[in-house]
Amino acid sequence: MDLKFLNNSEPFKDIRFQVKPVPRGLVGVAYQRKRLVYDDKLTLDDRKKLYNLNTFLLENGVISRTDFAIAKPIIDKNDKVVEIITFDTEQNVEIPIDKHKKKEVEDLIKIYSNMFSKILTLIKLQ
Repeated sequence: MDLKFLNNSEPFKDIRFQVKPVPRGLVGVAYQRKRLVYDDKLTLDDRKKLYNLNTFLLENGVISRTDFAIAKPIIDKNDKVVEIITFDTEQNVEIPIDKHKKKEVEDLIKIYSNMFSKILTLIKLQ
């Protein structure tokens, strides 16, 4: 199963994110887990393996320079993932190592991504 990438500009217009049988990228992992996923060190080689990123995604500039990304699934009332919101940047965004500060940052990420998912759900209903 693939999810279509929503950016229609070249060279990205035909990109799809695989979510089954092997989830690829944060989108695939978020779909599989049905929860928010983020990473602040995507440029590290072990992260590319962790998220099963394929050669096309790495070599065509799709995520090759992306360092920080968030993927938030939007789940309907039937517990089905209907969309995934993503935010990413090539800018270095370091999540603190201190567990209390890290939890604060994670809580903020969750609050804002939940807010966006609720707004998008309301917009779709109208």
